[in-house]
Amino acid sequence: MQAILDRLRTQIHEHPRIKGSSLGSATVWKRAQYVILADIINDDLQNSVHLQGERRFTLGTSISFITLQRFFEHRTETDTQHDLRFLKTLDKLAIFLGYKDLNDFIFKLDAPNGSVTVTAEKSTAEQFFDIVRGYCEADFALLKVLPEVEYSSVLKYVYDNSPLFERVLHYYGTLVKKNLLLNTVNNRSNYELFDFQLIADEPTIKIISTREFWNLSYYQRDTHEKFLYQKMNTQTYFIKNIGDKWKIWDNYNPNAGDLIKDVITLL
Repeated sequence: MQAILDRLRTQIHEHPRIKGSSLGSATVWKRAQYVILADIINDDLQNSVHLQGERRFTLGTSISFITLQRFFEHRTETDTQHDLRFLKTLDKLAIFLGYKDLNDFIFKLDAPNGSVTVTAEKSTAEQFFDIVRGYCEADFALLKVLPEVEYSSVLKYVYDNSPLFERVLHYYGTLVKKNLLLNTVNNRSNYELFDFQLIADEPTIKIISTREFWNLSYYQRDTHEKFLYQKMNTQTYFIKNIGDKWKIWDNYNPNAGDLIKDVITLL
């Protein structure tokens, strides 16, 4: 992960708008320089084609100079680096550089020029891919038995004190409260995972990126009104080693909350 952050810093320093400003001639960046940097980045984000529609509200279009100063002065602690708020900041920095998001930035790093390389063997990487596969399988299985909810299968792959499990509890609690059931007749609901990438390989944390397609057909138990949730996106999983056990700590899903926002709030 540190290599990814270093490449972001380097490319921002080399960005034409940065080099062409007063920042280009400044040997040391202090508070005033970070204020200028924030103005340049935020002006670009306001007009970015990659920050339109719902994504504009999900990520926001600004980064504070304080956040930028902490980032460039390497004052982002290890735990912070895996916080979803910090990941959104990295998304916006990647967008400023012309990429769609952080994942796009990582995937397009060219190996001959010192890009991030995966140090784990393929078999080791597959071990962590299987954790993601297992979680998604358990999640889908839980959806199929609504309104009954029993989380033991999910907790095989997710820590019970994690941010992800907190969101899982809220999500399923809302589905049950609103009497939503999943239609599985004739494979009406299904999902697919593909394009697994190990984008950070560290002793206590692995970061996995996937492409996912979720096609979920819900209906309201009392009225039989139907709702379709159909999304394809890139998701990021943070898998931690705590007590010699590898489980998912958090997940970044750019469409998280869409079902609740778009459907459930209407009921």
